[in-house]
Amino acid sequence: MVPVAYTLTGFAARCLRRLPEDRAPDADSGFAGQRDAPEPPTPDPCAPHCAERRMRAAETAVRLTDRTDLKLSCLGTMPNPYRDDESLLDTYADDAGNEYWFCSATGTLIQMAPRESPDPQAYAPGPAGVLPVKELRERAVTLAGALVPHFLERRSSLHPLEDNRRRRIYYFRWDDFNAPLRESELPPFLQVALTAAGQLIGFTNTLRD
Repeated sequence: MVPVAYTLTGFAARCLRRLPEDRAPDADSGFAGQRDAPEPPTPDPCAPHCAERRMRAAETAVRLTDRTDLKLSCLGTMPNPYRDDESLLDTYADDAGNEYWFCSATGTLIQMAPRESPDPQAYAPGPAGVLPVKELRERAVTLAGALVPHFLERRSSLHPLEDNRRRRIYYFRWDDFNAPLRESELPPFLQVALTAAGQLIGFTNTLRD
């Protein structure tokens, strides 16, 4: 039986979550009025990342946003909030207000979402109009199939859920209730968030291989 406490309205916000509040502050933050001696230049927070991982992250961001001029900056590494283990995420932000989380070990995209919770009113339909839900669903499936290996083969074993926010943002989600979990973990899922016009604004993948 599917847990009734699991509503899509609730996890829509969770899947567009911001970084944990306990993440280390930026190196240039400090107490107001502090006048210490000048600090040496702050090293690149992603310096330990290999060039291949950073290049792959940039390629994925360009692919998702369809912007070849996208500027991507590294935010550093943090624990994976979706896993109760020692796994880490490489985190990045682009100049359009989106944040990206990649598995440090595999380079797999875990999440892409606005850094601030999206306002549905900001995604009012433009001249292109609104797409039928059927077409939005097909776009979500196609995108998921392109980004997640074996998703199309696994899709029939996943539990589908759908929701929308004021018919401006549509969420398409697939839960895996068969995966073995620790008591502190939620079932793995894949979620795609699209505007009514079909623009991708959110992607989360916590499915296990």
